[in-house]
Amino acid sequence: IVRFEEDDPALQFNGVPLTRTTTNWVVFANGRVSDGYGVWSRTANHTITLPFTGQWVHLGFITTTNAGQVDISIDGVSRGIIDTYSPAEQVASYAYGGLQPGAHTLPSPY
Repeated sequence: IVRFEEDDPALQFNGVPLTRTTTNWVVFANGRVSDGYGVWSRTANHTITLPFTGQWVHLGFITTTNAGQVDISIDGVSRGIIDTYSPAEQVASYAYGGLQPGAHTLPSPY
């Protein structure tokens, strides 16, 4: 198992590491997320990409009253839309398995 935190350079926010993003990506502190920090975007259609190797991936989200939707794609194939709205702040997690062994990209490559 490999864990990636928001400041890992492997995670790309609109094609660049978090340290090089615009102010449209916001780092927030929250005790419910791993390492106490998370990232959200102020703009629709922003993309986070991650190359990974393995047969499954597990994603975690904070849901809240001012959240939107996330389209999950693996290797360019949509795995569905996650609604991150909830009437109170909660944690949601989703696992996607059954992937072929080898390298993958979450979501589709640039």
